[in-house]
Amino acid sequence: MRIFDYVNKDLINVHLKAHNNKAIISEIVDQLCVAKKLRNKKEILQGLLEREEKGTTGIGDHIAIPHARIEDLKEIVLFVGVSKIGVDFSSSDSKPVHLIILFLTPLSESGTHLKVLAKLAAMLSNKLFVTRLAGAATNDILYHLFGQGDIGKEGFSNLSKEHIYLELGTAGAGISEQEAKRRIDEYGFNQLRAIKKSHLLKKFIYNFTNLLAVLMWVGSVLAFLGGMPEIGWAIIVVIIINAIFSFCQEFKAEKAIEALRKMLPAYTRVIRAGGEKKILASELVPGDIIIIEEGDNIPADARLIEAEELRVNNSAFSGESKLSHKMAEGFENSGDFLWIEMPNLVFAGTSVATGLGKAVVIATGMSTEIGKIAYLTQTVKEELSPLQLSFRETMRLKMGVSLGDFMSTQK
Repeated sequence: MRIFDYVNKDLINVHLKAHNNKAIISEIVDQLCVAKKLRNKKEILQGLLEREEKGTTGIGDHIAIPHARIEDLKEIVLFVGVSKIGVDFSSSDSKPVHLIILFLTPLSESGTHLKVLAKLAAMLSNKLFVTRLAGAATNDILYHLFGQGDIGKEGFSNLSKEHIYLELGTAGAGISEQEAKRRIDEYGFNQLRAIKKSHLLKKFIYNFTNLLAVLMWVGSVLAFLGGMPEIGWAIIVVIIINAIFSFCQEFKAEKAIEALRKMLPAYTRVIRAGGEKKILASELVPGDIIIIEEGDNIPADARLIEAEELRVNNSAFSGESKLSHKMAEGFENSGDFLWIEMPNLVFAGTSVATGLGKAVVIATGMSTEIGKIAYLTQTVKEELSPLQLSFRETMRLKMGVSLGDFMSTQK
């Protein structure tokens, strides 16, 4: 993820005018809704202000990162602004805020939300970079400066356990059963969903009736009519081979989602309302506290809060059999790691090799890293293989020959 990919020049403003945090958030939301043509202005403003009431988003050193997860939002929205006069965000160091980076993420993507928050915190830990941003004289200058500070790897800064709890609305005792049910309605079940596609039989028949196949059928008919039955039969054989080959490829794609599902456990242990219990893994929601130990398959993407000699088999993502040592503590050199390599994160589809730990769930279902893989395997654009392209060119030539011979016999 590159934060700069979500920034556009319409969402840059070096001349914010409001004097307090609520007013400046409202000013930014007005600009956001106009630039992105968002119609749920009231819900966006309410979500941002509710987050401020839980705890200030002023992180010190003249910086504030207001943020919220919004229902019906389709993509990440990010705004970068500067207040020359300074705004009171009740920051821990009591300094007025001059640099404001506000972002919104879809409600169901809590993992993405934490990823963006952590990446921004990592970027803004560079005081010289922050000073240059806050001193930008024009929107264009601020835009280009911000792009220069975006690091290429996934940053995950030293977010504390308490900070994670705050963002996910949970605690060490977990969430209540009532809250878990509400979150299932909000996020959906922790399952890898199959995207509805055509029935395999229908796809098989399509391989005999698509444009390429129709051209080949026409070619075979012309070959027979032109007195070249050997070419006609050869074309029919090619049609059948091509159909079988295409069907096999589609069948493998259909089965890929089933293989990914087998990497997830049926049950998992959680802490809810202060007590440990075993539940269906499909009932996990962001904010749940899970308990993992040697031999367990990890049911969701999660941030570790306790770890004892914990080592995880990450081969599902890395392809390497080498075990990854995990820890619960935050760390400073996060730029050295890709997101899936973070020492304090565990991911659905991986397994615990040794040790035990506790973790707070940050993403479930199709919002997990393995869920994104499941989506890609089902939505990748089907393109003709080199063999199919060769067949198509060969058939065009044969059709041309057949048509020429057929026309010559009619004269």
